[in-house]
Amino acid sequence: MNQITTRGSSCPACRTPTSSCTQSRLDGVETINMTSNLNDDLLKRVQTIRVATPHGRRAPHKPLLLLLSIGRYFNKHDRFVAFVDLEEDLNMLIQQFGLPNSRENADLPFWHLRNDGLWEIDRPKLVREIGGHARISDLREHGIRGGLAQDVLSVLETDPYLAWRIVQSLLDDFFPPSLHEAILLNVNLADKMGLGTLTGTKSRNGGRDRDFREVVLRVYKSRCALCKLDVQVAGQPIGLEAAHIKWHSAGGPAQIANGMALCALHHQFFDRGLFTVLSNFTVKVSELAAGNSVKESLSKYRELVLPGLPDHPDQRPASKFLEWHKQAVFQAK
Repeated sequence: MNQITTRGSSCPACRTPTSSCTQSRLDGVETINMTSNLNDDLLKRVQTIRVATPHGRRAPHKPLLLLLSIGRYFNKHDRFVAFVDLEEDLNMLIQQFGLPNSRENADLPFWHLRNDGLWEIDRPKLVREIGGHARISDLREHGIRGGLAQDVLSVLETDPYLAWRIVQSLLDDFFPPSLHEAILLNVNLADKMGLGTLTGTKSRNGGRDRDFREVVLRVYKSRCALCKLDVQVAGQPIGLEAAHIKWHSAGGPAQIANGMALCALHHQFFDRGLFTVLSNFTVKVSELAAGNSVKESLSKYRELVLPGLPDHPDQRPASKFLEWHKQAVFQAK
């Protein structure tokens, strides 16, 4: 790729300073436009990757592989990595942030992401397919390697800021803001790209989101709908968030019927699927939740009517959004 002409250089054709040479200035504009077009093309490819959408939620397996690979790139790992060396980390991400009850299927994004023009696999002819999917035994036994496509790396090396845009796009399009920080930490990107700017603080609809938060917190009387946490400083609630029941990334609207006020802890639990709320507003707790603090922080609310439910029926969560959360997010055993 041509390099953008720098200040103080001379035009190779007429030897005049580039600042005075019309052709050099035109070449510079053309180079900038070409770079911009390449960047826009890559971002569009990322935003249009093909994924399954069970229960209206886009499966995040390919995005998790992309995030993990970008993390490897910024941490100076080799472009190609053997499936057996990536399998455990990718399966962990899928278990933590994938669809409910996702099985360990790192082989699926590893094999299929290449169809989106973002990923390459060496020696694919050694891998047999069953129903269009790679035989995982072949990926393991032949030491099949995969990595970001070379043109993807070339663009990232030319414009590192584009990596920030790609990561932000993947987070916004596939995950709720409450999970962004944990994902960045797990793919080793938190300290590479500026954690504070990549944890949901950047919103495409900032004004709307602020209005949504204010209305939801007011309807829930500035307290957590589950544990009724109510801590304020100078009249402002602390540690309280407006949770989307149906995630914004899944098309959930910023409406009272799609919102609940939750403390930061229970917002995390809710978005991880550790509990859900049924259409009769009964709290259902996942049997997969484990640990010494589960009883006090979560299990004691099992089968109770949501403690902080708004008094007015029109301000309560809508059944269609609660049903989406139960089907798409809740971790049923």
